[in-house]
Amino acid sequence: MECPRCHKENDEDSRYCASCGTTLGGELPAGGTLTLFAPPDKFATGSFFAGRYRIIEEIGHGGMGNVYKAFDTKVGEKIALKIIRPEIARDRTSIERFRNELKLARQITHPHVCRVFDLGEDAGTPFLTMEFVPGENLALMLRMTGALPPETAVGYARQIAQGLAAAHRLGVIHRDLKPHNVLIDESGTAKIMDFGIARSVLGGTSADDGKMIGTPDYMAPEQAAGNPADARADIYALGVILYEMVAGRRPFAGDTPRDLVLKHRTEPPRPPLELNDRVSVGLNELILKCLAKDPADRYQTADELLAALDGLALAPSAAIPGTRDRRRPIGRRMIGIGMAAAALLLIAAAVVFHGLPIGAPKSPPDPLEAEAFKRLAVLPLANKSPQRDQDWFVEGLTDDIRTKLGAADPIQMIAKMSCEQMRDSAKGLRAKGIALQARHILYGDCSIEGNKLRVYVFLGDAATDNESWNKSFEDSLDNFSKVTDRIASEVAQQLRVQLSPDRMQGIKRRDPVNVEAYRSFLLGQLYERQYRHDANEANYLKSEQSYLRATELDPRYALAYCGLGNLAEAQYVKTGPQSLALMRRRFQQALDLDSHLAEAQIGLGLTCLYADDPEQASRFIRSALASGADNADVVYGVGAFLRSVGLYDRALVHFLKAAELDRLNPTPGFNAASCCWYLGRYDEAEALLRKVIAIEPGNYKNYLNLARQMLMLSKPEEAEKEIALADKVAPAVPAAASFIHRHLAWLAAVRGEKDKALALLKDEKTKFRYEVTNVYCLLGLTDEALVQMENGYRSGFQEFKDFQYTFLYLERNPLLKLVRDDPRFLRLLAQARTDYERWTRLCGDL
Repeated sequence: MECPRCHKENDEDSRYCASCGTTLGGELPAGGTLTLFAPPDKFATGSFFAGRYRIIEEIGHGGMGNVYKAFDTKVGEKIALKIIRPEIARDRTSIERFRNELKLARQITHPHVCRVFDLGEDAGTPFLTMEFVPGENLALMLRMTGALPPETAVGYARQIAQGLAAAHRLGVIHRDLKPHNVLIDESGTAKIMDFGIARSVLGGTSADDGKMIGTPDYMAPEQAAGNPADARADIYALGVILYEMVAGRRPFAGDTPRDLVLKHRTEPPRPPLELNDRVSVGLNELILKCLAKDPADRYQTADELLAALDGLALAPSAAIPGTRDRRRPIGRRMIGIGMAAAALLLIAAAVVFHGLPIGAPKSPPDPLEAEAFKRLAVLPLANKSPQRDQDWFVEGLTDDIRTKLGAADPIQMIAKMSCEQMRDSAKGLRAKGIALQARHILYGDCSIEGNKLRVYVFLGDAATDNESWNKSFEDSLDNFSKVTDRIASEVAQQLRVQLSPDRMQGIKRRDPVNVEAYRSFLLGQLYERQYRHDANEANYLKSEQSYLRATELDPRYALAYCGLGNLAEAQYVKTGPQSLALMRRRFQQALDLDSHLAEAQIGLGLTCLYADDPEQASRFIRSALASGADNADVVYGVGAFLRSVGLYDRALVHFLKAAELDRLNPTPGFNAASCCWYLGRYDEAEALLRKVIAIEPGNYKNYLNLARQMLMLSKPEEAEKEIALADKVAPAVPAAASFIHRHLAWLAAVRGEKDKALALLKDEKTKFRYEVTNVYCLLGLTDEALVQMENGYRSGFQEFKDFQYTFLYLERNPLLKLVRDDPRFLRLLAQARTDYERWTRLCGDL
């Protein structure tokens, strides 16, 4: 229902406007809340205002007047322009009071407060200029989504509390905080708008003439009584907002604003956990404390509330799309050279409506802030060659540019997998920058015609949503490496940074001596990826021949030898130990040529792990981390190594860091969730997986892994829903059917349906699976469960290249209580503890 005065959309059953308090369907009763809006004439798109602001479009209207998106031609940036309505403009006392209030409000410089720039006047029309924030207000978002997941709601509440704390420290109180005054931008960052406006317009904090300052839905009891409002009134309003986010409705409803105000003053709210069983006891208590009638019983400061929010037992949020096979062995998870990118699936919607990035319990950085200024994304170059079979070569050139720009200090490069997600995205520069958390974006196209190479690149600034520089580079194809050198050098100049000579020297050691060696290397990568996918021996032979051809053309090409090592590792995983010696020799050849090549160090670490040489394995992994501490693939590889040997707590740290470095790659987040599961931190694992699913809905394994968290948390109904979703999107292959059946058997066991559970496992041929062991434990089948564990501990690594039934898993799995006192289990636990202590001694400092 549209408000007849401010034209805001309201719920159909609303009796009054949630924005301005106007009674819907009738006039405002005498003594009710003051309605502030009388819309001025709209400004035409394209027209100029005040000689410098070009109107782009109207983006809102409310109690103060109409709001427009405009382009400030003086500074070259988009701004929000608020034209103050005539009746307020005529009251010079209000305008002067407003001006004084804004002197304080404009001092608030915080990522979660919308910046106020200035109060001006043109031809008698006062106007306000503010930061333009693309996105939607929280009120609209809640109407679209209903209740949010508690961890997402708490994430937003943290951000709002941070903004309030910054304002309160300057003595600025909002007094009309509500979802309409909270913008959620495209990155999921919350920004508070309109600090100080309510008091400025109405003239103080008292209820003059029976008028109340604020919006009845979110008004603190002392405000409703006409008493002065301090910071605790804003805390009350935030409590109402948090209640609405988790419960899907406000704590009070009334037929008139007066009825509603009376309820805020006298009626206790219904506990939100009664409306949403996902609300924890701690969160429930926090919200009710915010909503205390007496201000003395609330949190006394926004900082105190923020500390309480930070202390809640809620997991960090997660991130983002991709389609890697979660069950492939560790080697394939680690190396990741040239992995094919998954399609981008609704990144902006996922980020805005599902919360914050993996591993960030605090709010995400704004891409306009200095931290984001240091981040650069190199998107895949488009192939414009007349012969369209050069994609693999153009991909290699993009990688080369990205690697060389990585020598710029203090620029942080966004990893390849994340950049690949933007390959076919139609989003603008700003939206891409927000999704990638990168201020600067390099993109362009490449054309190869005969022996002629042309690369045309553009440098975009996500903050202004504009291209800042472009240039075409042409040379012979033989000089491709010189072209990428020049691109990196000139981009660095545009960013006012320098390429480190030492780092560039190390990178240049990776360059081949000629283009044919490079072509052969890239073809080797292409066929290696295909072999990993389909295990087709023909692809193995093509990859091997291409890599060997590269080494013949350039005997000092370390990356080509590393590629041969990766190929041997892939064969080892698929066919067995006969490739282990070749794997060791190839990686060692690469390391002999480049002693700092992290990929070769990880490869040798894997080789030693497979050969049961833990001391050497840990030494190589430690060296790899030292060589590539800021390389997402290296950091992820270290995490995967630690996970495979059972050091889940240490692995979790690296997976979360890899997720931060490679923001749009879901694999680190997925594996972080698996570590949480092994550690018995099921709520955290659930939160991480929900974030992955939100933007990767087509991967059935995500749903099954979320179902196992639900089963561990004794939530069979929720688990059943996730299994059904997995079944809906799963491919029609035996492995998928088996995976689903194991979880259905587990679900049946949780419900005590023994015959059904065993029937589902009747044809199960996979070995040592945790789901099967848990079924046996739930059904009281002690011997069967112990056989699973003993065989898995003894032979699991040979089968899966991950150690099975490790100490932390055995110690922390609550479903194993059936066997805890059995001597066989105690012996197994002691053996696993010995292994854990050995690996902790070797790798505990990683």
